[in-house]
Amino acid sequence: MKQKLVIALSLILLIGVIFLIYNDLFNGNPADSTNATEYNLEKLKQIDSSLICYNEVITIDLTMESVNALTIDSNSNIYVAGDNEIQIFDKTLQKTHTIKLDSSANCLAVFDNTLYLGVGNYVEVYTSKGVKLSRWKSFNSKGYITSIAVNKTNVYAADAENKAILRYNLNGVLLNVIGKKDKDKSIDGFIIPSMYFDLAISAENELWVANPGKHELINFTEKGDFRTSWGIASMQTTGFAGCCNPIHFCMLSNGSFVTFEKGLDRIKLHDQTGKLECIVASFSDANAQALDNCSIGARVHDLATDLQGNIYALDAKDKKIRVFSRK
Repeated sequence: MKQKLVIALSLILLIGVIFLIYNDLFNGNPADSTNATEYNLEKLKQIDSSLICYNEVITIDLTMESVNALTIDSNSNIYVAGDNEIQIFDKTLQKTHTIKLDSSANCLAVFDNTLYLGVGNYVEVYTSKGVKLSRWKSFNSKGYITSIAVNKTNVYAADAENKAILRYNLNGVLLNVIGKKDKDKSIDGFIIPSMYFDLAISAENELWVANPGKHELINFTEKGDFRTSWGIASMQTTGFAGCCNPIHFCMLSNGSFVTFEKGLDRIKLHDQTGKLECIVASFSDANAQALDNCSIGARVHDLATDLQGNIYALDAKDKKIRVFSRK
């Protein structure tokens, strides 16, 4: 009799536990959840004003139907790519001239008065006056170059279709491919849900690459060895939200990182270790759908910085360059 009673009580207890688990999984209050995939957009848009450490100081109006990329050279000249051309502004923000292109550039970099453009699956090289010097052989037919950076010895091109970084010398000779999955080298490979794949070279000539599907930035040697990484997926301001962020970033001369998140449309400043330092800017028209849907584009198409530490955001919606200065 006792044994039957124990079995009956055990069954009642088991049914109660199952009910509690079911209720928690399917009928729980979403407001109490800390699930990183739940978006309360109004709450996310609310930013403590004490965290904002930059002011928007000026805007540059652009005469382009579409804008793709932005970079700044060592003399503070500004280059904007779009509409099968490049518009160039001097340090007084006056447009000096326009370079016409055969095709629209997805990305560009300037080094030693030479322009390096990512056009489809290949790299083109121009003088700063618009003379075309060369077109490099593409890595393969399916490539798509989304970001490019140059120093004294290397040209790095981020290929979103091939999910790899292509390292060339300044003459266009492919030296090696960086970032392909390699367990022996502790490299997991890039997760690129959409055509957002950015890279940058630090003032110390270190290569950093965004891995948007994993919400992180990765540091590689020029030979392609993994060094370190930082970043987490989180709805908190300290992390990166959505399906694929950050989609754009640049680096200040002191090694700090400036990042842009699609969907939330916010620009953040992080220190050399990746720790959030402050908010640069947050646009009012954040889009919750763009957090999860990789096919939805971003308002900001590129970020850049000058030697004075000002931050430039290429606003594709309003066709402007927005310039932010530290408070």
